Amino acid sequence: YSRVGDRIDGRDVPRGIDQPHALNLDLEVRLTPDWTANLAFRYHTGWPTTDVSARLEPVPPEDEMEDGEMEDGEMEEPEGMEDDESDAEPTFVPVPVFGPLNAERLPSYHRLDLRLSRHWKLSRGNLSLFFDFQNLYDRKNIAGQDVELEFDLDGEGGARILPVEELWGGFLPSVGIEWEF
Repeated sequence: YSRVGDRIDGRDVPRGIDQPHALNLDLEVRLTPDWTANLAFRYHTGWPTTDVSARLEPVPPEDEMEDGEMEDGEMEEPEGMEDDESDAEPTFVPVPVFGPLNAERLPSYHRLDLRLSRHWKLSRGNLSLFFDFQNLYDRKNIAGQDVELEFDLDGEGGARILPVEELWGGFLPSVGIEWEF
């Protein structure tokens, strides 16, 4: 059990590492005098996150230059050829809209790991060979979220922020040797 928070503007706000519930279970079984199996289960509630949405706001037109003033390298257009500003499509910029700080939670995290080990007693210590399988059932645990912006220019000024999940590693097998002397 772990609660970590701050008081901001009179409101209790959980910190990014707040996880009210956590559970770790380990089981080791000696299969033979030389072989052991270890199962480790890890669980915790999802970490706090802040909801983000967006809206589009029109960009004000650039200030018009004084008569006769030109930018470097710009040529003066013949009379009657000036751009008609009224036909220009309006330009919009996305503006993020944040929900209450850390008021949402990511999904819970859990995984099951398995280690099979073979042990040898040597004249100069102990040698172990192990086969390790992390996240045995290949759960797609979410480490955090990024955002991707999607908007349209239909005159409504609507924008949408799509969450992009950042995942912890999936199933990970490994092999190792340990020599204790």
